Amino acid sequence: MKKSKGFLLPYHEYMSLDEDYVKAQTGKSKQEVIDEIKITIPKLGNSQKIFNELSYGCEYVSNHSMLIILNVARKCLECVINHGLVGGNWKQQILWIDFQIAKVKDMIGPFPAFAEALSAIGVNYAFIIEQDLRNNGYCGVKDNPWEAFDKLMKGELSLPDSVYKSELTHYRILWKNTLSNQRQVLELLSRFEINSEVIKWWFDSPGCYDELLNNPYIISEESLIENYLPVTTEMIDLGIMADPKIQGKWTPKAPSLVESVIDNRRIRSFIISKLVASLSDGDTLISANEIELYIKDCLAADNHQLPYNYLMSNKEFIEEKTIYLNTGDRCALQLKEYKEIDDYLRKIFKGRASKDVKSPLKEDWNTIVKASIDGYNEANERCRNAVADQVKALEMFCSKRLSVLAGLAGTGKTTVVKAFLKSPQIKAEGTLLLAPTGKARVRLGNMSADIQALTIAQFLTRQGFFDWDTMTPCVPEDAEKRKYCGAKNVIIDECSMLTCKDFYVLMKALDLKNINRIILIGDPFQLPPIGPGRPFADLFNYLKDNKDEYLRSAITTVP
Repeated sequence: MKKSKGFLLPYHEYMSLDEDYVKAQTGKSKQEVIDEIKITIPKLGNSQKIFNELSYGCEYVSNHSMLIILNVARKCLECVINHGLVGGNWKQQILWIDFQIAKVKDMIGPFPAFAEALSAIGVNYAFIIEQDLRNNGYCGVKDNPWEAFDKLMKGELSLPDSVYKSELTHYRILWKNTLSNQRQVLELLSRFEINSEVIKWWFDSPGCYDELLNNPYIISEESLIENYLPVTTEMIDLGIMADPKIQGKWTPKAPSLVESVIDNRRIRSFIISKLVASLSDGDTLISANEIELYIKDCLAADNHQLPYNYLMSNKEFIEEKTIYLNTGDRCALQLKEYKEIDDYLRKIFKGRASKDVKSPLKEDWNTIVKASIDGYNEANERCRNAVADQVKALEMFCSKRLSVLAGLAGTGKTTVVKAFLKSPQIKAEGTLLLAPTGKARVRLGNMSADIQALTIAQFLTRQGFFDWDTMTPCVPEDAEKRKYCGAKNVIIDECSMLTCKDFYVLMKALDLKNINRIILIGDPFQLPPIGPGRPFADLFNYLKDNKDEYLRSAITTVP
């Protein structure tokens, strides 16, 4: 690297360093300094777009993505210099990166999504039109293509022999009838390297125009929360932070302009990004201290500090998208959606667990359980004890509107369910059998020859509560008309695998007024679900440790 034509981060050199030496030199652990020089997807804003581009051997990386990557690389090399742990021509490598950043900026225009915006409003050949405007000298790299397009629509420019010549008349009518605020929104959206789907969503939401023009970071916030074509904070930065090297004379203007890296609109976007990223780790709320540390890390890369007590000073604005939860002297933040989910599940679970069914079963469970056990031996004390535990479980969840049956594999939960399903009254009421996976569905279905078990995804799809575009459960606008009102009993197996969103949508898909019993089965000590929350384990612990004996009675653990 003496004649640097690139950069090389010293991962291997750092790996070979002695832990005590690193601590003495930097005051940090070896892992901490290694993390500081890594180029990772989280450092790139958790951008799915960049991840996809890098996943194909860098065959194509957009200019905006490359700019973000180069900036992160520069910051990593600056960390290497600050650590002072290994020798190297780091400043020369940073100079090379600086030169590449300048080259990339020269290739970027002020409106990189111009053609995508035209496509979003139904203009065919949008990308060819942009290319023709540039190739014919009507629009340079740093010029405003909207001005050239407006002249084309007014007939002031000519593009002879174009493939779209016959359609220009229709486009001129379209453009003439596009309102000034719509044009303003299109121009703003085209400042960001986003696709036509994202642009169309915002263009078709006129009720959001004022908020969008005042705070373009809501594009990032909403895309992350809705998990729909995620747009990162860094992608928005490049469009609304003035940089003449990128935007020429077409730098952004107020109210969209962001002049400081600690602008509360930008900081809130970082907060939303952190909260959304934490969902994949199972966390639906994050302490204020952890969020502050995350923001400080983001700002430190630009040599900026977060002002003292920033989260509390800007609480009113940040609470437009989040909830502050205070417990004593501790504070945490949570996305509004998950606060609503938590409140709803708490209300439903607690309310049903504290109520008895209107028509309790009167069955000889002792006899039914014994008949359900292959090779039952009355003389065997373990068999008798197992039957006693299973009868207790049956009596409990036959009387409760919501009950929990917990236990390790092989502890008799299957026998309990088989016995329950043999009850004549239960057969008459009907039972919906649900499980999160195909394997669990088959096992649950084998417990009764008369009932077909479903995966939760199958059930939600039938009721219209599953979005196949995002492959996630959802609550449709006409949810009340779609609610399930068939069987009077619902058994859900392997509940420890369900996220809080799974439980929320599932409860919304049931006509709870007509459901006599909801029986949740699982092992709360299994691995948590892949996704936000640990609702089954939380419910188990809430009932097990509750001061109210009646609520404690809603849970049975088969030993």
